Amino acid sequence: MRVLPVALAALLLSLPALGGDPVPVAGFETISEVVAADVANRGEWSVVATRGQVTLLDRNFRPVWDKKLDEISGVAISAKGDLIVVSSGPKILLLNRAGEEQWSTGFPQQVLSVDITPTGNRIVATAGKFVYLVDRDSRQLWKHDTLYLKTRAVISADGNYVGAISLKEGILMNHSQREVDMRKFETYRAPVTSLSDEEASFQRIEMASVALREPALSDTIPNLTVGSSDGNYYVFDKTGRYFKVQASVARLPVVSIASVPFGVFTAIGSEVAFFGPVGDLRWKTRGQDQVLTVATSPDDRFLIYGGKDRRVRIVDLSPLLPTYLYVNTTSGPLNNSTPAEVYVDGERLGVAPAKFEVTAGLRRVRVVNRSFGEMNRRVELAPGQTTDLLVNLSNLIPDSTLLVTTDPPGADVSLDGALLGKSPINESFSAGNYTLRVSLSGHKEFSQMVTLSRGNTTRLNVSMAKADSVEVSKPQEFGSAALPSTPEPTKTPFVPTPTPEPPGFEAVFAVGALILAGMLRRRKP
Repeated sequence: MRVLPVALAALLLSLPALGGDPVPVAGFETISEVVAADVANRGEWSVVATRGQVTLLDRNFRPVWDKKLDEISGVAISAKGDLIVVSSGPKILLLNRAGEEQWSTGFPQQVLSVDITPTGNRIVATAGKFVYLVDRDSRQLWKHDTLYLKTRAVISADGNYVGAISLKEGILMNHSQREVDMRKFETYRAPVTSLSDEEASFQRIEMASVALREPALSDTIPNLTVGSSDGNYYVFDKTGRYFKVQASVARLPVVSIASVPFGVFTAIGSEVAFFGPVGDLRWKTRGQDQVLTVATSPDDRFLIYGGKDRRVRIVDLSPLLPTYLYVNTTSGPLNNSTPAEVYVDGERLGVAPAKFEVTAGLRRVRVVNRSFGEMNRRVELAPGQTTDLLVNLSNLIPDSTLLVTTDPPGADVSLDGALLGKSPINESFSAGNYTLRVSLSGHKEFSQMVTLSRGNTTRLNVSMAKADSVEVSKPQEFGSAALPSTPEPTKTPFVPTPTPEPPGFEAVFAVGALILAGMLRRRKP
């Protein structure tokens, strides 16, 4: 996918931190400001244009050749880097990788923009208010009058669709490669009056940049993405319906726009922002100088940009690319109308056939069909790539059920390395042998091989032992001849001994009288 370069205002392009921040992998300084640039697949070749010179660069950004031309306004390169198209004054030229001119063709007015398909079999150019479609041999297939001047256009990867803008409208056009005929030509228009919420601003809005986004899996028609002079961008579907995203609070023009499957890059003033597929702002940065052109490779893996600082840079977008899983089903000779549900790591994503955005890595994929059964498989999903999974429903084995409980509950349960969730677990799997692991913070990990048989339920209750505990054997039981128990001692109540009272006066007097009487008896003769 590529984007139309427009030299209208400031731009310094960086990228959203979706999976990490990309870093420029190469750079090159030109003799004057960069007005256009493009990059081939895998960043193998790049082409850079100033107003008076075109330069082909290799993967290390070393110049391969230079070609001097007048009034250059645009440049584009094929996916393999073997064809380069340049707009110079009122003509376009096709060059090969050696810089040799294959042909040139002229137009009544100065060419404003040029684009080429990844294969190089179709070229689109704009001059005045006309859009021209040209084949690889310079034959003009058709031209279309947009009714307004300053028309610019881009072409889809398959060459079947052309997106164009003029001052006052955006247009999506398609044709049949077998029958290139105006009677087969279909267009829809998005007039400027439909692109504003305020009637008073109609005349102030102008289309400033255009891009095409590859269609969804279920469709074949790309979306038209248009940046306007009022600081918004618009994404149109095949019927002309659109949603609007306010990219600039200050309502500065969107001077350049790049539409990729995972979002939209906008350039406004010295700021660059990245918006997700539904228009959610994910990243924004401010540059230091004007950047006049930005483009992505057909495989959406490399970015190239440059501008008034005379520098052009290439960035590897691999850390930003989303990961997809495409699931399709077949029932072989059997008829099946029941949909197959798709689960990844226990989360339901939808119904096959469909393309799902997922997290890269080793994931547990389940495809469930009520009529046939289910498939349960671990799938390695490569980052930034689409993994295709075709499931033959007629080969599915009827499911078996695994029921896992733990004491205490809430332990992490995994099967063959794929996390099922926290206990208790009650899920269905294909029959077979699996490695079950149960872990809980502060407890010893439990691991065991389990065999799941078709149509049956396997129940497993795991008692989690604490990591620092010592397991004690259960006391032996002796049945009826149990050891006698030691009786508790009998508790005798304490009775206090009464304390005798001291003798009274009468007792003391009596004792004294007896002692006196005894003394008197001793004195008698």
